[in-house]
Amino acid sequence: MSQSFKMIAKTLFGLEEVLEKELRQLGATRIEKGVRMVNFEGDLGFMYKANMMLRTAIRILVPIHSFRARNEVDLYDGIYQMDWSQYLTAHDTLAVHGTVASQYFNHSQYVALKTKDAIVDQIRNNTGRRPDVDT
Repeated sequence: MSQSFKMIAKTLFGLEEVLEKELRQLGATRIEKGVRMVNFEGDLGFMYKANMMLRTAIRILVPIHSFRARNEVDLYDGIYQMDWSQYLTAHDTLAVHGTVASQYFNHSQYVALKTKDAIVDQIRNNTGRRPDVDT
């Protein structure tokens, strides 16, 4: 059995409780309900199972980095500090989609734009070339 890791199942507002129940029935561990999402843990096999079996999940996300941000500078700096070269090169294409449930941020497109800016700026500063952002 492979090692368990954190995942996030995104859903529509109001379906969090139903999704929580589905995850529990499938065998997820450390389940924690949030706004339009449910955190949980499972192994790689469970991730595939969740993607196949969950009816109320929009998508399953695996967090790769976390930090606290209370303003746009914190957001930009937190994203910029992560080493994006392990996921993306200047020759790749990047698209960022945002979902916001925060007292500090209220516009998901703005959060997505600042995130994209930080990633693109880091890669451009390291390589002299920026990734494509044309979806």
